[in-house]
Amino acid sequence: MCVKKITDAGLKHLKNVKIINLNGCTKITDAGLAYLKHVKDISLGQCKNITDAGLANLPKTITTINLYICKQINDAGLDHLTNVKEINLRCCYNITDAKKQELRDKGIEVYG
Repeated sequence: MCVKKITDAGLKHLKNVKIINLNGCTKITDAGLAYLKHVKDISLGQCKNITDAGLANLPKTITTINLYICKQINDAGLDHLTNVKEINLRCCYNITDAKKQELRDKGIEVYG
């Protein structure tokens, strides 16, 4: 469960975390994701301030990501997730079916 009041400043102290659930943490922004240098598994469901730029700030170590109801994410943002193996795109209405199929064709498990 996410501590809803966590901010980018709080993420600064989590540099070595490998798995993190930030679902519903609406104070997290693109800038804060840059602090998570070693994360492999991240949940950003309902993080309304996360955009394509935030995905670019994530490390290349990401293999699993939850973007459930991340309304500001578009197809282009997913191109930053070069090593992802599993992705939740449920209710991400700016992600096209074509992009989802492209990910599946690469062997990525896509939900949504």
